[in-house]
Amino acid sequence: MTDRDEARERAFGEVVRRHRLKLGWSLQRLGDELSWDAKGVRRVEDGQRLVTLRSAHRLADVLGVSLILLLADAEGLVMDEEAAA
Repeated sequence: MTDRDEARERAFGEVVRRHRLKLGWSLQRLGDELSWDAKGVRRVEDGQRLVTLRSAHRLADVLGVSLILLLADAEGLVMDEEAAA
């Protein structure tokens, strides 16, 4: 795995966290909506758990946004991080 891959995973998790918080949801609430435990959600948000395409679509659906938006926001964070380096 490359540094950029890891940066993308962290950024995707950060975008998921931002959308969860925008909804006012706890880790447990998002986990319940996904049929995951809160620890699994935390690992995604921390960039420590890889998500499948199916899981990414499910996350987007539950958060009420498109997967394209989640990915675009995550890519924007990676690009910002690279520009700052």
